Amino acid sequence: MTILGLPGSAGEMRMKPVFLKALATCVGRQQLSVDDAIAQGFYSQRQAERDGYRIIRRAETDVPTMSETVSLTALDNANLSGDAIRLLTFVAIHDHGHRRLWQPAAFLQHKLGARDSVAWSMSHGCNGLALAAMHAAMMLPVTGGAALLVGADRFEGSGFDRWRSDRGLVYGDAAAATILSLDAGFAEILYADVEFIPQLEEMHRMSEPDHDRKHAWDIAGSKDAFLEKGGTSSFFDAMEDGIKRLHQRLTGALGRLGVQGRAVVTPFSGRGISGNTYGRYFHPLAEVNTDELAATTGHTGTADQLVGLASLIDSGTVQAGECVILIGAGAGFSLSAMVIRLLRKPDYAIATDID
Repeated sequence: MTILGLPGSAGEMRMKPVFLKALATCVGRQQLSVDDAIAQGFYSQRQAERDGYRIIRRAETDVPTMSETVSLTALDNANLSGDAIRLLTFVAIHDHGHRRLWQPAAFLQHKLGARDSVAWSMSHGCNGLALAAMHAAMMLPVTGGAALLVGADRFEGSGFDRWRSDRGLVYGDAAAATILSLDAGFAEILYADVEFIPQLEEMHRMSEPDHDRKHAWDIAGSKDAFLEKGGTSSFFDAMEDGIKRLHQRLTGALGRLGVQGRAVVTPFSGRGISGNTYGRYFHPLAEVNTDELAATTGHTGTADQLVGLASLIDSGTVQAGECVILIGAGAGFSLSAMVIRLLRKPDYAIATDID
């Protein structure tokens, strides 16, 4: 049985089991040293000490190619062809490099032969894949077949500076794809929940729309303006309230399900953010966390949770029968929690590097 937590007073939805039939991830092969970035003036020593990153992963491969590669790998891992996919969702937070009317989900439909799938491209910040998974769980009983969820981001071009465009996060390049099914898989989604904090949307909104996109990626600027207006507490107090609500529901669900977390994946944010928010509340729920992976990868946008899950499974940190808690967060603002139970270790390596 899969339990979905629904926002507001709607409570929980208890559904047929939803399984991860396959998983594939890739991160940029090139390793960018934080020390080198400091020496070249890309990143300040003070911010580096606060954030705690050491290595950031960079890819030369463009987003459409990364998304196609990781999708084909997931299909191969599931021993499925594209025509088995009935729901296809593409998620990203950065520019995909083509004209904005071009649709990555349609591209994947075309390349994978998933003609009969319901396909769309989705944008909901770094929490997009988690929200797509909840949506797929609700849709699968209607569509049948399998759902392919793909997230890919490469943080270059369009004026984006992976070191300085944001505050408290440095960005690494990655892609991830998972196939969900109502049939058996290597892991099962036991619980998924989402919490919204819409008053924080202003953190990522400029004071006025910029149709020339001169400052489209000045995330640090919009954050600074928001914090100057309301003070640091305007973020951390609202975040803490939302995290407490999500945490309370999650711990209650763990008790009802009779399971414990072996490992927890929290967003690959800098230590200054995570230590006061995600890590503070969710790390105590499991024996192992992915902070070291975050420090040597960078924030990958929408792929953090699946990149973390892949690393835990490939390394043998999580064994069959054990649970992983995935915590997501994204501009909007939204928070998510998901409990995944590993049923068996796949007979393939989930995580790879990409040029």
